[in-house]
Amino acid sequence: SNRRVLDFLTQLTSLTLHTNRLQALPVGVFDKLSQLTFLSLDENKLTALPNGVFDKLTQLTILGLRDNQLKTNPRGSLL
Repeated sequence: SNRRVLDFLTQLTSLTLHTNRLQALPVGVFDKLSQLTFLSLDENKLTALPNGVFDKLTQLTILGLRDNQLKTNPRGSLL
């Protein structure tokens, strides 16, 4: 199967991806994580966010994006 690892973690409530030198997020990367309440993407190298990247995260209450290199905020990329 060509499914992403995160697609199997449907009950995950907390995900910490800080300090991983992430430069981009694939479209739909968080779509199966509907139970996520906490997501840390702090201290990466993100310069942009895909449109709607957080749309399926309806339970998300804490989102960390500090210390990235974000230049724009596409419509629908943030809650």
